[in-house]
Amino acid sequence: HKQRGPAAEEAMNVFQHQTYEGAVDVETLDDPLERKATIMKMRDFGLTPRQLFKRPHPPAHILKEKELITACTHPVVLVPVSVKDGV
Repeated sequence: HKQRGPAAEEAMNVFQHQTYEGAVDVETLDDPLERKATIMKMRDFGLTPRQLFKRPHPPAHILKEKELITACTHPVVLVPVSVKDGV
């Protein structure tokens, strides 16, 4: 959602411009120094993934104190079921 453009800038969610998908094609860089520098930036900073979300995330569910106490004192235990048990 805030991965590109002014919204990303306002959220301080920006990265080295060369690391964005499709921003630069190193195969077309003629200058060996520029090519090497671009590759090194990609290695150092990684590649920024393509935009995954087009709208805001739903708000996180924050556990209330009672829910937190219940979750800690009554944990859910998952028991695997074997094939011989009929599943």
